[in-house]
Formats: sequence, structure tokens, C-alpha cells
Amino acid sequence: MGAIIYQKAEAEPWPLPREVPRIYVQMVRPQDESVAEIWYSSNAVRYESTGTTTIAHDGEYLFVATGFTEKGDQLEVQTERLYLETFRLLDRLAYTTICRIWNYVPEVNQDDRNGHERYKVFCSGRSKAFTQYFPEADTEFSAATGIGSMGGDVGVVFLAKKAGEVIHLENPEQTPAYFYPEQYGPRSPSFARATYARSQVGRGYHIFVSGTASVIGYESVHQGDITRQVETSIDNINTVVSAINLNAYGINSGHGAHSLSSVKVYIRHERDFATVKALCERHCPNRPIAYLHADICRSDLDVEIEGVAYGEDRPSVPATLRDYFTLQTARNARKPAYIYLDENGEECDQISFLLLRHKVFNIASCLQRRFKKGDKLVLAYSPGIEFVIAYYACILSGLVVIPIPAGDQVETEYTLQKIQLVAETLDGGFAVLCDDDTKRRVGERSLPDIEFLTLGDLWDKHQKSFEFIAVERDDIATLWIASDSAGDAKVVSLSHDDLVEKARAEIENWDYTSQSVSVSCVPHYRYLGLVFSMILPICNGTTTILMAPGAFVRPQTDWLRAISHYRATHSIVATSGYEACVARLTNMQDMEVSGF
Repeated sequence: MGAIIYQKAEAEPWPLPREVPRIYVQMVRPQDESVAEIWYSSNAVRYESTGTTTIAHDGEYLFVATGFTEKGDQLEVQTERLYLETFRLLDRLAYTTICRIWNYVPEVNQDDRNGHERYKVFCSGRSKAFTQYFPEADTEFSAATGIGSMGGDVGVVFLAKKAGEVIHLENPEQTPAYFYPEQYGPRSPSFARATYARSQVGRGYHIFVSGTASVIGYESVHQGDITRQVETSIDNINTVVSAINLNAYGINSGHGAHSLSSVKVYIRHERDFATVKALCERHCPNRPIAYLHADICRSDLDVEIEGVAYGEDRPSVPATLRDYFTLQTARNARKPAYIYLDENGEECDQISFLLLRHKVFNIASCLQRRFKKGDKLVLAYSPGIEFVIAYYACILSGLVVIPIPAGDQVETEYTLQKIQLVAETLDGGFAVLCDDDTKRRVGERSLPDIEFLTLGDLWDKHQKSFEFIAVERDDIATLWIASDSAGDAKVVSLSHDDLVEKARAEIENWDYTSQSVSVSCVPHYRYLGLVFSMILPICNGTTTILMAPGAFVRPQTDWLRAISHYRATHSIVATSGYEACVARLTNMQDMEVSGF
């Protein structure tokens, strides 16, 4: 399908058929032989070319080799243009899911005429293209390598997929690259730590591991110590492809650096080649490894390692809410997860499964800094997407959630009473997570020893990726605390198993499928609202439209209009609410409810 050929400046062209896409990269020392990384396909391959871009595709994968000769001080502009043109090409050929990108930039650590490091300038152009072309660019990045060649033109290789499951992976020990602070450039690098791509047929997969260096969090470590840099790079690879990390993304497999193929090691200084080679051969025994002379994108580091893992998925059965969340948010990444309609029935917020996962993981990583497994958090939210994010961030962190009513449509005194009841029942030992308005209205009037937090208080985009902890089926997920008719507190404990089994039963009872769409008017602080609005959608991968409570009884009949507009197949509402809605309805001619 294509080739990346690493050679000396004066080397002869590699003997390949004329139509095969290829790119030549100057990364070989004078005393070494050229190295060719050739990508093959067992399917019939079609070839195309346009300008300086050559293409091969086989019905599943597409290989693009492209680049440009720099014109003056136009690296940023030319990079943005190249990426945008490639994105349009991928759309035209319907290979819309990028799995892997290699970027080769000469003099990558040198400053341009304006005093800006060329790698940061390249990253800025690339980031602008992603931002312009993709609505959720900060979470859509694939595995990638950005590396400095020893001369020649800027070269870029794209590997994209036409169909099948693709999941971008992060390392819990590292800050996602697209959230690096400004010291690494005005626009952060655009890549994930690895990308999992499942084959169209069978259960085979590839895991493309990005160029990996000695970085913990977002900081370079072990500068000047080549041995520890190699060890840390390999530790990072071991972490990102480990069974623990892959399982967190719903992938039932595991690898290590020792099982990688197509390993390439980029080394800045010639003096370090022997040391790096000895270390890599110890960690990756009996593996073909290419050792290349290159500038590392971070000027304070001297080595970078990448590779590809192969395997077959083993079927797994999710057991806890965490299992379902990681599985369904990966499988349905680009599908809308939640759409929220305001009190007027207007769409005012929505979130995809991909962005939901991203925000939940980030908040969960922040929660882990403040709380330990089993701690209790009261969630005081009005219905909406913010509650969904907060709820699952708590669930993934092993915390126990206590939902209570709050928001504009709930009296402040009522929310205070609920918090007071929780305090009396639990004898303290909890914090409150809420929106800004509730924190202002309720927090200042509540008990002085109760901590009130918002998602904004917790959010830290430079935080390391979320690290999964053990969550068992019988662990408590949610508590309901209410007063009975005698005024005594009644506590209902719901484990992960309780909630999952209830959702599974309703999925079967009501014939939910992967294409189902649900409309919910029942607030999450009621049991049925939690099951049908929060638990079932995640267990089934269902798009859910959340509506402000009481929408089904307004004269505008927003509830039925939402069912019609979104072609909903399911909804949950009391019989009395349904009857009241139909009684107020005067015209159904413009509504489509046949699939409901």
C-alpha cells in the first residue's frame, strides 16, 4: 500500500512499483543502511495521485503520502493547508477515521525568523486545521509522531480507516498532549498516545503507539540521562498498552513493549546509539528495530520510541456501570449521547459519547485527588448534562452518589432540607457537588463543615489522565435518603449490580436496540428517572433527550414534539402525565410518532 523510506541525503530511490505511495525521510547516519517500512494489504489496492500527494486504498485502510517544499517563512500556513487538503481527500474517499499520522519536519528544534521554534509553528498549523475541520478536535486526535528529519522537505503520512471500531487511547501517567500548557506552544500538539483500530472482519486489531518519550504528566524528565529516558519511554508504552489501560477502554486484551512490531527508535545524538540499542534489545527481545538519527520534538529530550501491537479481541461481558460506560462511550464515540431541551422545549446543549467520556475522565481524575473509593458525594443538580458528567465521574472514581433535587425549579429551602437530612443520616462525612448557582444559593446557608464544589472547581485540563481503580459489582453506587410518612429517614442502597440488572431488564422488556432514541421528562433524583435517563442509556448506547421536568403537561406539548422531532422510540412518563399531554394537544398532523 505504501512505504516510508529512511535514508541518507544522497541515497538512491528505493525500488518500488511506480504507483506505490512513498515518502523519503533523511534519518540515517552515513555508516548505516537505508530502512524501508512497507505497508501491505491482502486486499485489492487502488492507487491515485494528485499534485504531490499519492494515495493507496483497499476498502478498509487508506495510505496517504504527502508533503511540501517550504516557501520562505510559511511553515504554519503550509502545514494548515496540507492538513485541510488531506481531510477533504479523506472525506471524498470516505476514509474518515484517522488511525495514525507521521510528521517529519527538518530543523524541528530551530527557531524561525520570528524567534518561534519550528516544531511549535508546525503544531500551530496542524491544530488550526483540526479546529477548523472537526467540531470536537480536542478529543478526535489519533496516534501520531512528530519528529525532526536531518534535511529535505516536510513530509506527512496518514493512515485512515473506512469502517470499524477505532478508539484513541491515553496514558494515565501523562497529561493528554492536546492539553499541554502554553509553554509547549500557543497551540498544543494534536495526538493521542495510541490508537486502537479493529478490523472490519473478525476480531483482529492493531494498536498504533505514538512516538513516546520521557514525559510524566506534561513535563520532560531525566534530561541528560539517556538510560533513564529510554526506561521511562518504555514504561510509558507498557502503561498505555497494558491490560489495565486497554480494559478501561472496553478492550479485552493487553500488551507490553516486548510484543510490539514495527518498532522505530529515534535518537538525537550519535554517541547514544550503542546505549539505546542495548536497552531496547533487552526490553524488546527478538524484535526487528530500526534505529534512526533524528531530532526529538522536545529539545530537552534525546530519544523517542514507537511501534504497533497486533492481536485479537477476546469477548468480554461488562459487569459494572464503569464497564458499560467505558465500552459504550468507545463503541458509540461520534453518536450523540445526550441532548438537553430547556424549559421552552428548545435544544440548548448536547454532548457526544466521545466528549462525554473525555469530560468524565477528566473530572474523575480530579476527584481522585480529593476523595478515596467509597467516599460519599451529594449531587445537587437540576436535570441536564452537567449532572450526567458529575454522576459518571463519581461512579468511575468508586464514589457513592446521593442525588437530591436542586436548581431554578426547586426551592432553596427544599434543597437545604435534603442536605440537612443527609447530614443527620450519615453523621457528616460527605461533600456536595453542584452547579455554580446552587453553590451560591445553598452553600452559604448550609452547615459550615460541609464542602461545596462545582465542576469548575475540579476542572484541571493539565491533570494526568484518569487512572482506573477496582470497582466490583456489589460496590454501592447510589444512595437514596428520604423521609417516610413518620418523618424518619429511609436509606436505600443501590449497588452497581442493582442498577445494571434493572437497566438490562428494561432493555429486554421494552425492546431497546442500538438504534433506539429515548426522551425523558422524569428527573434523575427519582429512581425511574435515574434508571431510564442515566443508567439504561449508558448500558445500551442509547441517544437520550433530556427535558426540563413537567414539559409533557405544558400547552405546547413539548414532550410529544420532542418525540416527533427526534424520531424517539421510547420514553418514560407517568400515565397521568401522558393523558394530560394528549388532552392539551389540538393538532397531531405535523407530528411523527409512528416509531414510538
